Amino acid sequence: MVYEELSQLSADLDQAQQQKESLEFTLLESEEKVQDLEKQIKQSAYINSQRSEVAVDLPEDEEIVRDLIEVAADSKGPSPEECLSLLAKVYPKRLVVLPSAVESAREVGSFAQNRRLLDMLNRLVTEYLPAYLKGGDTDARATFTNNEFAARESDTVANNKQYSAYRKFDFDGREVEMLKHLKVGVADDPKSTIRVHFEVDQASRRVLIGHCGKHLPLPGR
Repeated sequence: MVYEELSQLSADLDQAQQQKESLEFTLLESEEKVQDLEKQIKQSAYINSQRSEVAVDLPEDEEIVRDLIEVAADSKGPSPEECLSLLAKVYPKRLVVLPSAVESAREVGSFAQNRRLLDMLNRLVTEYLPAYLKGGDTDARATFTNNEFAARESDTVANNKQYSAYRKFDFDGREVEMLKHLKVGVADDPKSTIRVHFEVDQASRRVLIGHCGKHLPLPGR
């Protein structure tokens, strides 16, 4: 009986030892997983901090290059708002985008001819503006086709206080009438039609854009 009891105790001890070893192995695995997770968390925190630092400290030129690359990589092209933002960064001494223009651009995010709009805005700043400052609108209008540019609104609009008011925008505390406009499309569908109302500020020698969106109200529409 003593021998059987000793044998049973020995077997129980062996089993307990195996359980202990199994638990120790499981604990070791758990500790390794915890260490891996901590390592991943630290790496993620470091990467995020680097991204944050890059976003804050990115030199202006590099930020512009990054934006240009994003535009080039996007098959749909930039939205109207992105067109304005990009050109304002590239040409800060030539272009002022008023808040009213940004707001109107956000309302036509579905506009489909984005690359055409970007090209026209770029010509406005790089070709039209220098020509206008040198020889006035007569020379500058050659930058665009008749379907792309209008130097003024019709007399029906220009002589109507109600409708001309839609074409006046605040710049540095003063009201600027912007009858000049770029145009794409003639329909009311914001996917295919857009209007860009602007004026050249002689004092700062910059283009002021007050509207970049839907066709502004017209009599009878």
